[in-house]
Amino acid sequence: ATTQEELEKAYILLHDSYVAMKLMSPDPSGLRCNFYSFLPNTTTIVAKINDVVVGTLSLIKDSVVGLPSDKDFKDENDQLRANGCRLVEVSSLATDPAYRKKAHVVSLYMMKYLQHYTTHYMGCTTVTCVIHPRARDFYAAFWGFTANPRIVEYKFVNNALGALVHGDITDKDLKPMSKLFPADKD
Repeated sequence: ATTQEELEKAYILLHDSYVAMKLMSPDPSGLRCNFYSFLPNTTTIVAKINDVVVGTLSLIKDSVVGLPSDKDFKDENDQLRANGCRLVEVSSLATDPAYRKKAHVVSLYMMKYLQHYTTHYMGCTTVTCVIHPRARDFYAAFWGFTANPRIVEYKFVNNALGALVHGDITDKDLKPMSKLFPADKD
């Protein structure tokens, strides 16, 4: 996002998506943003079609503040840190409902962009994210991520079930993504 208007549209899309999925109660502001949204090490990605924001996600680079998932998965994240991983957490993923049914193209391009951005601009090596446990197989198959077997009621999203997944995000380890989305499409 490069403008206040793009950020607002991203936070509105996120709010409406999370309310519809019962991951949050409606907020009078109509926005979903939080402490991490405003940190200088957080990047909000927006996908636009004809100047309409149709998708968003946030990339939260690890810092002295930590990551949102540290509240429930600090030991797991600390182990990755101890192994020399430079972490970034993917958060706040939402796609406009009108674009979810089109083979998830918007989400897939956002994922390819996040892989490129986190590696080349943020200097990160490892992505973490908290997902619903039923999505673990997707992240394992598509990204090659490792899923933590522990499942928690994740307070960050209205106590929905959450499992931590993580994986190497460097180009060399994502050959399937590179085949699906060649570099010239970035």
